[in-house]
Amino acid sequence: MSEEDREIPFLQRYNHEDLPPTMKIGELSNDFKREVWNAIWRFLKTDSGSNVLVKHGSIVRYAIGEHYKISESKLGNNQYELTSKMEAVFSRASVPKVVSFIEIFVNAPNLPNDVASKISRLFEKHKIAYWLDLSDKPYRIFERTSKEESDATAAALKKIAEHGFPAALSHLRQAAEHIHDGQYSDAIHDSISAVESVARTIEPKAKTLGEALKTLEDNGLIKHRSFKTALNQLYGFTSDEEGIRHALIERAEADVGLAEALFFYNACAAFTGYLATLANVRETPSGKE
Repeated sequence: MSEEDREIPFLQRYNHEDLPPTMKIGELSNDFKREVWNAIWRFLKTDSGSNVLVKHGSIVRYAIGEHYKISESKLGNNQYELTSKMEAVFSRASVPKVVSFIEIFVNAPNLPNDVASKISRLFEKHKIAYWLDLSDKPYRIFERTSKEESDATAAALKKIAEHGFPAALSHLRQAAEHIHDGQYSDAIHDSISAVESVARTIEPKAKTLGEALKTLEDNGLIKHRSFKTALNQLYGFTSDEEGIRHALIERAEADVGLAEALFFYNACAAFTGYLATLANVRETPSGKE
């Protein structure tokens, strides 16, 4: 056990605490849905008097018609019925239907740009697995990460726990918390630290991640040249002297966003899981040096 692992509390050391959370396609928090609906409702009520349809009827009918596939001419003029149909999307519909409705709404003709911008900021505030692209019309909602990538990250975290690397798991847990709190530079720092933690365990004498990878290659544990190249490229990003830590973390003016933090969290989790697996192979009788 490394000195770093020795500092980890029992519950984390033996995996009795939950694994770090990952952004999951197909999940939306109730708070996110509530706040999006509130943003829509506040816009509809603004300067509308007692009936939101007087000023914003075309937007309401467009959104409902497109979502429910109903001709706008058949929707009528009952404000309560129409707004209830909209609100029901956020309380009853599946996640894909909610996301689809939001995309339809922000593309409604004559919708002010500031309304779409407010909704876009809620995607960032709640750190959900989707983002709203307002760079050009029609506005589109995209997945930040695929379900396959999310599943792969979850599997990597499980491997790290199973193979006994609590320090690496702790760094990734901290990275996930930093992402949730919007502390993206700190998230990258902890993601990289997870990789380095396992590397130091694999090769205690190695001063850099590159040296640890070289040890694994010399022992025949990294066999595919193309894969070794990919690992070395990630190593280039994680280098203390020339890579991401220096360029994006140590500079006070670092411009790091959610996209970069997520990339490094997922990539470093996968890399750490792979290294943990190799370290486990190395210590078994069949893989022992």
